[in-house]
Amino acid sequence: MAHYVTFLLDLGAERDNRAIPDSVHYTPDPQRFPHSGFFWKIVCDADGTVSIRVNVGGKLRLIAAAHWDGTLETLRQRDPNVPTGPQWGFVTAALEAELIKRLASGEPADPDLLDPISDEDARYLKGADPAKLDTTNRYTTPVQSAAKPNRGLTPPWIALFIAMAAVTIVVMVKRDKQEAAPPPTPAPVEVAPTAMPTPAPPPPSAPIEAQVAAAPSFSAAIALAKNDASGTLLARYPKLTWAEVDGPAETSIGHVQKDAEAERGKRMCTEGVIEKIERTDVDRRKVFVGRLRQADGDVVAFTALGTTGDLVKRSSAKFCGAVTGANGDDVALVGLFDLPENRSPIVEQ
Repeated sequence: MAHYVTFLLDLGAERDNRAIPDSVHYTPDPQRFPHSGFFWKIVCDADGTVSIRVNVGGKLRLIAAAHWDGTLETLRQRDPNVPTGPQWGFVTAALEAELIKRLASGEPADPDLLDPISDEDARYLKGADPAKLDTTNRYTTPVQSAAKPNRGLTPPWIALFIAMAAVTIVVMVKRDKQEAAPPPTPAPVEVAPTAMPTPAPPPPSAPIEAQVAAAPSFSAAIALAKNDASGTLLARYPKLTWAEVDGPAETSIGHVQKDAEAERGKRMCTEGVIEKIERTDVDRRKVFVGRLRQADGDVVAFTALGTTGDLVKRSSAKFCGAVTGANGDDVALVGLFDLPENRSPIVEQ
């Protein structure tokens, strides 16, 4: 039996533990929903069943499952390429960290908190070949104490110390073995190519600006431009449609002002009066930038990729787009104005 934990995994984060802190819960949390394919919902139930789900058309879809026993075992997935080896590593690292915290809380495990895989979902899951998963030691360090239930025999702080000590010892032993091991002997020339592991694909050679401009969707462009808080990189996406920005709000002005980095890439709409609007050119296309003030005084710095019609300073308008960051209290969005021309575009600017 394991402890129940659920959280959203941020694949675009640059930290080892990619669990979004305020999404971590120790009981089922149906309200937490991944808003795009770059966020996965992870659940580890009381039996150690681990499920990975994504947002597909507004519904959660199971893409992979495994069993937790100090590390991930019995890996199964719909697509042989998703999750990749590193992505399984991200899931392992996040579960390891969050289960250690759960153990340290001292609360007893609830054996009734289960999240079984349905027979329908199980039909599509196939075993992953661990030999082909390119993971690293820091993602696969087993922590048995984090997966075992706390039976009340050990105070929480001692259990946490034991868990952290286990991690340190295993990492040190592996590092010493790596340093002491002689250089690997080159494979004989006569070995058939099929006996060699499949090499990782090379990184994209095109500049990031060209990759954003050629992105197959706005979501893909957001993922490529996620580290650019200015919005200028995302503005290179040339074929934004109203359907890609119009929908339920994924964040708010207040959330972006609180933690702009965590909210970057999420979609939202805003209404107010235009304080400033002027043209600039991106890749020989007209783009309009400016400021829109809401009735409550909050300001959105917009980058409009579509037409702006007759909108000018002091016009009332609605703007929908993706968050790219914040400048002080001003929230930056890249998107479209709610105009008939943008809802049913006829010609490209």
